[in-house]
Amino acid sequence: MTSLIETLLTAYRAEIPYPEHLPADVDILLTYLHAHLFEPGLTVKAALSACGLTSARIHGRFRRFLGHTIGSYIEYRRIEAARRLMQRDTVRLADVALAVGYENYATFRRVFLRRTGRSPSAW
Repeated sequence: MTSLIETLLTAYRAEIPYPEHLPADVDILLTYLHAHLFEPGLTVKAALSACGLTSARIHGRFRRFLGHTIGSYIEYRRIEAARRLMQRDTVRLADVALAVGYENYATFRRVFLRRTGRSPSAW
């Protein structure tokens, strides 16, 4: 990953608003998600496991406090970061896909299209 992309992603991560007064389990999970947001292996199951949480109650609580399911939140934040990166003319779309945590461009393109209604190349 180029230093420009790393710098932009670090800046984006720092700008993500963090709600106050979250229940402890939601706070732990959200902190973990923010720290690992752009890692390709990040899944809901992996995040819950790493935080020592079970899915019994956390899904509803997460959605109530953040307005997204856990998986949707991960996608939303990744696509928002990708949109920021794509504002630069000097970055390749395949590099953006990898930088924000997608293992390949095809998956990134599919999620981007579903989230924004446009393909990354049309953005």
